[in-house]
Amino acid sequence: MKYTVVFALVVFLCSLHAFGKTIEDVKALLTDPVLEALYSRTYYSILERSEPDGFFLESVNGAYSGMFPRTVGGLASLYEVTGETEKTRRHVDLVLKVARENKMNRCAHVIVRQSASVKPGEGVNSGADIAISRLDAPYMGCQYFRGAGKPLTAVYAYITAARGNHVFYMDLRPELDAAPVAECLLKGENLDDGWVKFAFDKPFTPEKGKRYVVTLQSRGGGSRSVWHGAADEGRDGEIYAVGSDDGGETWIHRKGLQMAFAPDYGGSVRIDRKPRYEILSRGDQADGNLHVLAAWAMVANTGKYKAWENRTYKQVAALLDTVMDRPYYAGRAPRVFPGLVKNHMFEHSREGRYWDCWDILTQSWALRTLELMQAAAERRGDKEHLDYWKSREKELLANVNGSLTFEVDGKKVYAEMRKADSSDGTFLEGMSWVNYGTIASQYSGFDPEILADTLEVYAKNALLDWHGHRVWAHEWNFNGSKGRQVIGKGVGWDLVWCMKTGNYDRACDWLEFVKDENYTNLYAEAFNLTADNKTRIQDDGNGEQCSWWCWGVAYARRACGLDPVPQKASDL
Repeated sequence: MKYTVVFALVVFLCSLHAFGKTIEDVKALLTDPVLEALYSRTYYSILERSEPDGFFLESVNGAYSGMFPRTVGGLASLYEVTGETEKTRRHVDLVLKVARENKMNRCAHVIVRQSASVKPGEGVNSGADIAISRLDAPYMGCQYFRGAGKPLTAVYAYITAARGNHVFYMDLRPELDAAPVAECLLKGENLDDGWVKFAFDKPFTPEKGKRYVVTLQSRGGGSRSVWHGAADEGRDGEIYAVGSDDGGETWIHRKGLQMAFAPDYGGSVRIDRKPRYEILSRGDQADGNLHVLAAWAMVANTGKYKAWENRTYKQVAALLDTVMDRPYYAGRAPRVFPGLVKNHMFEHSREGRYWDCWDILTQSWALRTLELMQAAAERRGDKEHLDYWKSREKELLANVNGSLTFEVDGKKVYAEMRKADSSDGTFLEGMSWVNYGTIASQYSGFDPEILADTLEVYAKNALLDWHGHRVWAHEWNFNGSKGRQVIGKGVGWDLVWCMKTGNYDRACDWLEFVKDENYTNLYAEAFNLTADNKTRIQDDGNGEQCSWWCWGVAYARRACGLDPVPQKASDL
């Protein structure tokens, strides 16, 4: 009887294993024609957007403007697997160059492609910090201005337009709803982001001192575009945006903002022909800085770019020192601060806004950057920085384990964040994809038990049934609620974790989910489950999300004995 029970138990365990997925199942999915083609199209889209000067266009659909330096962390991780290190070097070099030219002690939030810059005449608002109005049909932007009493030949507008053939329509009107007195149709292919000239067929002379309105709209032929502007400092900061949610035009008055545009009265707009990179957003994101600095170290530590390393090391070291000091980092002290790196502008899916917080993703990248930069300092004989960064890593890791952990389901796990609502901050009552930033950073010093419990506790509680697929939602709250979205990069991060831990069941779940639900040509920024239980994809081709997903696929392919670099989709 004893042996019968033991035999039955062995048979049962074997049967469970027989139904479990293996690495061969993962390999079969990775080479599935649908998934392989999606990976190929997405990977080569990323490769093609890695321009020779280092610029990388974030969105092919115009949902986001310009280049987001934060994305360099994902690109560097992907290119480390696929052998495109030179592309990473160019991306990092561009971001550092823009910081130097603008005398910034941090990396920019958003950079616009290099182009000749327009210097509008005196009294014209040239600011372009804020995305004010979408231009794709049915949207348009309208801005009032005062006539100068002389022939108006053109108007410059600061817009972003993703790659593609664009058709823009601009007109001048004496009032918002009046007939146009001058108009222009501009057709352009692959327009540069920045100042675009709209020349009128026939000059129009607006009456001096009289108010007129300039309107701008895209009439198809290209992907989403945006008219930018800034906070108004003059009397005519009165703009309108238009949409047609109900089938008719609805003008929305937006006070305190002004479109970036410049009326050209026959040469009154001066153009500096020297190409330069404009900064679209100077937002201060600690994690964005750390992505770039870690990428620098990943490239420098290959030893292949000694001259470049020598030229940029001082700047990079200073940037890291800035992040590892106040107002970002402050060690533990009585009644002040949790001893973590503060992110003053953490870009989060939660509530679709920036957070002022101490989050686990930023800590992960700080630790990884310190780890990588120590190797560079040691190689260069920079003992002062080596000792400093080593002590900072040790101190920060201890504070993460002490100040950014709590208990969930009886297990000690890394918390998502402390909100900056007090000197020490209070814990956010939930977990999210942010917790998987621990995997993205590839930091080696985390407590393995806390790390594993963090990711598995979250994946279990955030479990979501999506048309029969078992996936985890991008957010889970301790009150039991969870989101109805899967964030694109989170899939890539978990793929790496699953391959590291041999969780081939979940790896297959993710791959099958993407195969069935990613209905667009390129990989999704995010998958959204609508109220009527349908999948809606946003911004397919998004640079940050796609680079991280491709990193996960490339990592999995290599683990399965496949070439991480895919064939071109046309050759499959």
